[in-house]
Amino acid sequence: MRPLIILTALLLAGCAGEDLPPEQTTVTVTTTPPAAPPPTSTTVTAEAEACGVSTQAAAIHENIRQVPAPTAAGEWWEYYGQSNYNPCADLSYALVWVTGSDRPLKQSQLMLFHRGSYIGVGALAPQHLSVVDADDTSVHTRMLDFEAKERDQAPDVVAERYQVDVTFWWNGERVEPIGEIPNQSLAVPLPH
Repeated sequence: MRPLIILTALLLAGCAGEDLPPEQTTVTVTTTPPAAPPPTSTTVTAEAEACGVSTQAAAIHENIRQVPAPTAAGEWWEYYGQSNYNPCADLSYALVWVTGSDRPLKQSQLMLFHRGSYIGVGALAPQHLSVVDADDTSVHTRMLDFEAKERDQAPDVVAERYQVDVTFWWNGERVEPIGEIPNQSLAVPLPH
């Protein structure tokens, strides 16, 4: 009988273990929290602060003397503030007018800038022009075709009939005109 008691005790002990709660094991897990995102900067670089239209930028005034001289002797160029000069734009402009003229169709020149650097004028010959529209890559102008006007002996009051649209745009490498620039072959000085 003794072996039966021992066997019964062993069986009961084996069954009793299933009713007991599982033995608790402590597991330690070490985690590293993700790094905090870098703080966002609220300061703007000096270059970014300089971006934007500046009609009185020093680059305009410093480069007027590089504009080819007007056709009339003893005259030069004046700047009256018409510009979209932006040192961050691919193309911006400043419009200058001949000094001393009392004619309604004064000569003018379109100074062009690429990212703040003066790159030259829109046309070899002075024009009578107006800027119709401009953005960061193009300048849309309306020029008076003096050659056609003179050929027709048309008075100034009908000059509007002789306007030609020319757009200057930055093609990624240089400025290209779209449209035919008038007055490039005038043998006589333009009226000023």
